Amino acid sequence: GSFPPTDPPPTPIDAAEYQRLLESQRVLQTLFERLPVMIYRCRNDADWTMEFVSQGCLGVTGYQPDELMAGRVTYSSIIDEADRDQVWDSVQAALRERSPFNLRYCITTASGEKRWVWEQGQGVFDSDGVLQGLEGFMIDVTERARAFELLEERVDDRTRELRTLLDASRIISATLDLDDLFERVFDQVQQVVSFTGVTLAVREREGFFRRASRYTAGGFALEPPGHRYEMHPDNPIEGGLLRGESRFVDDI
Repeated sequence: GSFPPTDPPPTPIDAAEYQRLLESQRVLQTLFERLPVMIYRCRNDADWTMEFVSQGCLGVTGYQPDELMAGRVTYSSIIDEADRDQVWDSVQAALRERSPFNLRYCITTASGEKRWVWEQGQGVFDSDGVLQGLEGFMIDVTERARAFELLEERVDDRTRELRTLLDASRIISATLDLDDLFERVFDQVQQVVSFTGVTLAVREREGFFRRASRYTAGGFALEPPGHRYEMHPDNPIEGGLLRGESRFVDDI
C-alpha cells in the first residue's frame, strides 16, 4: 500500500532535488492514505492481478492492500458474479478504443457485505503501443445507489397508483350501474391497498350518501337504493364528502 522507494540520486549535486522528491512522495502517499478512495495499478488478466493498491483499499473492500497484491485474494473474486462479465467486457472495449472506462458494479467485502463501487481507469501503453497494465481508482457509492433504488421504487409505486386512478376513472365514465362500478373500483383499489374489508361511501345527492362494502374472505354488499345516510358536516369523513373531498380511513 505504499509507493515504491525512489532510487538514490546519481550525484551529490542532485541531493537537494532528491529530498524534495522524497517529500513530495511522502505528502502524496499521506493524501492517498487519508482519502476514501482505492487507487490501483493492475494487470489486464482474468484476476485483475494487483501490482499496487493504496491504503484506501481497506475502506472500500475491507481487505488490506497486501492481501490483494500478494494474491491471497484476487480482485476478480470479490466482484459480484453477475457483474464480472460486464466489467471485463467494458474494460476490453475501452482498451480497444484507447479510451478511459467508467464502471459501476457490486462487490462483496471482507465482512461479506454487498457494496456498490464506481471505478474509473484506463490502459497504460508503452511507446510501441503494448499494454503494460491498468491504472485507476474506485470509490464506494453504496449509499447513492441505495438512494437511487429507493427513488425508483417510489416512482414505480406512484406510477401504479396513478394507473389505478386512471383505470378507475375509465370505469366510472364507462358505466352507470353501481353494482358493476363498485365491483370494478374495489378491484382497482385492492391492487394498491391491502385490506381485509373496505367500505366505499359515495355522495349521491345533496346531504345523502350510499355505501358499498367488500371483504377479502368473499362477499360484496351494495346497500339498496332506498338505504341512504344523511351526512353530518361535523363528522370528519362525512363533512369531507360534503365538501367534495375523498377520504381514506384505515382500520375502522
